[in-house]
Amino acid sequence: MKKLSLLLLLPTFLFIFSCNKKSSNQLETIAASYFDTQTDIIGFGKISIGQINDLSKIENVPVFGSMVKGELGSVKSCIDIDNYIYFGVEGKTQDDISATAFATVKNLDSLNNYLKERGYTIEKKNNLNIAEEDELIFIFDKDLIAVKAGKNQEKEAFIKTFKTLKDGKGAANKDILKALQKEAPIAIALFPSKAYNLNQDEELKAVMSGDLYDGILQCIDIQFLNGKIELTNEFIGEKDKLAKLDFINHSKETKAFKISGKDILTLALNVDFARIEKENKKLFDFFFSKMNDEMDAYADLGVRKTKNDEIIETINKFSSKDHPLTNISNGIFFITADANKENGKPPHIKFYLGSNNTELKNYLRDLIKSWDKLAQITITKSTIEGTIFKSPEQINYTENSGASDNVFKLYVDMDYVTSILQKSDEKSAVFTRPLKDVDIYSKGNVSKLIIHTKDPNTNALEYLVKEYMKMGS
Repeated sequence: MKKLSLLLLLPTFLFIFSCNKKSSNQLETIAASYFDTQTDIIGFGKISIGQINDLSKIENVPVFGSMVKGELGSVKSCIDIDNYIYFGVEGKTQDDISATAFATVKNLDSLNNYLKERGYTIEKKNNLNIAEEDELIFIFDKDLIAVKAGKNQEKEAFIKTFKTLKDGKGAANKDILKALQKEAPIAIALFPSKAYNLNQDEELKAVMSGDLYDGILQCIDIQFLNGKIELTNEFIGEKDKLAKLDFINHSKETKAFKISGKDILTLALNVDFARIEKENKKLFDFFFSKMNDEMDAYADLGVRKTKNDEIIETINKFSSKDHPLTNISNGIFFITADANKENGKPPHIKFYLGSNNTELKNYLRDLIKSWDKLAQITITKSTIEGTIFKSPEQINYTENSGASDNVFKLYVDMDYVTSILQKSDEKSAVFTRPLKDVDIYSKGNVSKLIIHTKDPNTNALEYLVKEYMKMGS
């Protein structure tokens, strides 16, 4: 049988090895030890296709479901489907990336036969089974299989590492273990500082502050629950380092922000712009230099301005090199929208922007008035706020917006989005119709994305698979 290509093999093995939410502590420790000892490790994680399969009930889907069921059935005799697959990605450069995966062997003979049926020649060496193809290598015994894909395999070194891990001689970093112990069907972790080092733009690297993320792990896990999907982004590391990642603005302004509770959109920004400016001065200087160079080039050539050029001009007009953010705002912005009871009018909008820039505030006032001549706008020394497309119905803002607790907060009523799309883009409305709302917030070292579906009593993954599969039927 023709051998599978490297491109197809990695997702295939992710599928083969991941079948249930249960985790083997031994396998987890082995994987964690490997990730901890690889100097070029960029990220790692685990995935359970089995758990996803159970939650989605995808095997019940006509045609496609039978394919999934058939593939799972073909590997049950050789791979222990009660375990996660653990995987890591290493990168020496952007052109030299490799991936490694670990799983538990259930039956050695069955696994040998499975690979031979797919065209692999298996070499036996010191109680190990080894198979190779191009940029791919398999090493396995009766307990464990390790797969490595990428350039410069260094076969002998990988075999030696395999034996060391099996003997339990490796040690695991506590933060790596914490990331891998997250109870979720999908969990991914990234070393931001190492990923940053792969950037090939040396000019940009010279001005970016990579120190901020040294010793920090960024972890993302995805949970599929009844009526909702939760994606959690968490930074893991020492408390003093995590504190540097919290850019919340401790202003009292945001405590006064209220919502109606019937809002279709709410967006709150509560960021310490002054601190961001201070810690990233070289980066802002770099961007301003690039923007000015681009504008000068267009001016010299006499080329007509694009929309992008107009945006750059506006930024240059109201910002400055020394104060790129604080010259625009103090980092406090709030907007909430409610459905307008007046036929044909856009949503009733209430907004607030903290800013000392008089020229910017006058510009925004004139811009808003061009949209709505009746807009009610108030400008003070430090703010611009008001109401746009005022609804004839009184809207009571009585509920806490939560803006003061978060650096960023966003709520979108997807029912309203769907109602708009149905009039203008029915194809897109098909994708938003099963969704009820989307809620995003960021507080301290944790950010969450929550997607609620229309059926609160059914697992969100099962519900969405069923709804989206209808599109192709």
